[in-house]
Amino acid sequence: MPNQEEQINILHLTNTLAVGGAEVLLLQYIKALGSKRYRHMVYFLYHDGPLRHQLENLGVMVHQGPAIASVKNPLRFIGSFAKLLKNILTVIEQNKPQIIQSHLGQANQLAVLVGKIVRLPVLTTVHNTMAFSDPRSTWDPRVFLNKLINLFTYRFSTRVIAISDEVRQIIQAKFRLPDAKIIVVKNGILFNKEEIPSIALEQEFPDTTGRLKIMAIGALTYQKSFETLILAARHLLDQGQKNFSILIAGEGVERPKLEKMIKDLHVGNHVRLLGLRHDVLPLLQAADVFAMPSRFEGLSIAMIEAMASGLPVVAANAPGLRDYVKDENNGLLFPIEDHAALGSCLTRLTKDNALRKRLSLGAQHSFKEEFDLAHNISPLEEAFNGLSAPHVS
Repeated sequence: MPNQEEQINILHLTNTLAVGGAEVLLLQYIKALGSKRYRHMVYFLYHDGPLRHQLENLGVMVHQGPAIASVKNPLRFIGSFAKLLKNILTVIEQNKPQIIQSHLGQANQLAVLVGKIVRLPVLTTVHNTMAFSDPRSTWDPRVFLNKLINLFTYRFSTRVIAISDEVRQIIQAKFRLPDAKIIVVKNGILFNKEEIPSIALEQEFPDTTGRLKIMAIGALTYQKSFETLILAARHLLDQGQKNFSILIAGEGVERPKLEKMIKDLHVGNHVRLLGLRHDVLPLLQAADVFAMPSRFEGLSIAMIEAMASGLPVVAANAPGLRDYVKDENNGLLFPIEDHAALGSCLTRLTKDNALRKRLSLGAQHSFKEEFDLAHNISPLEEAFNGLSAPHVS
């Protein structure tokens, strides 16, 4: 074990610094671990984003890797990958980290390769129950190659971090890893209500005044199933319920599709796409209900933020949600893609103030008991302390 006065140098390797669950969790990890015992560096592969400013404000050194060409052009890909590899090895030589922790698929794959080259322990992190699914055709050679690389990646990781017991079970079934190799570091956040600035939501969106404010947060992608929420808005209106506003914060490839749905279903007075927002916690503080119609999740940071904010969570009965949203306790569950059932849940919350209050208290209790990162970070600290010892390979 290193002397208690010595810092443990950690290189955090991730895909992007855009606002997403894994990226926000990386920031939360760094905050929870602090800078007294640990020296943090972040290296990211693709898109820069607003989290970079927050990291640098914490005194974290941030490095961006050179662009990687598409694998569809093998010669350009190999050349760009060699350049990336040289760059990250230079960063490691200059900063001398003792441990590499990585997040998400490609960063995990690169981390294990680099760790083997420089003989550093590597902790890969799996954030999603569907992390190993591939939408491409099984005849696509890239699918086979990716499966082979993943087999190498997770079998040769020093440790694999799972963000929930559900994800741990998936990893074990997929790669047949021993129990000792997988560490469950349950997702969570650090939360201090007094530090969250207020937001004048009704001033920004006057049509929400006096209405039940239903917040949804996430990338506009197939996974999040926001079309189910838009259809639920139509269901509410057809049932004569008009005292609600649905606000969806996020950007993504499905925005044109969702905009068309909002227009075609004539729900534009009740559903608004807010685009990418960097004030998620203030938005949640100003809302009444949190809706999460996702087809699957890992252990959603947005859901945890909503619970910490005291919002009842209305969620699909989906992997990564059904184990944490306890029906009639901290939220309400509905069948995946069932917009009418979602609409019925929202109708109940629109009409029943006592139900909202009871579920709100349940959500806050769930956060305190399950998702406070000040407690959940302990297994990661233990791993860092053990792996930074000189004798550990």
